[in-house]
Amino acid sequence: MEHFLDDWLQPQDVADQVEALAQGVLATNSDGLEQLRETLPDLSPEEAAVLAKRIRVMQKQDTAMHAELLGLAERLRGLGS
Repeated sequence: MEHFLDDWLQPQDVADQVEALAQGVLATNSDGLEQLRETLPDLSPEEAAVLAKRIRVMQKQDTAMHAELLGLAERLRGLGS
């Protein structure tokens, strides 16, 4: 039975993975947003305004998701102590 329990992830292990995911969210979405910004000059002013608004919304969502994931990682670390 003890060997079976050794295979379970510890809260610290999960917290590390969640924290890495949080960092990946910002990095991946930052790259995607930069690519979107590069297309702005090719759009009409109306299309550019709509896209710029979407980019701002995405940035807020990414920031919120990042903070939520970091909070989860912190709570998981608390379980492991």
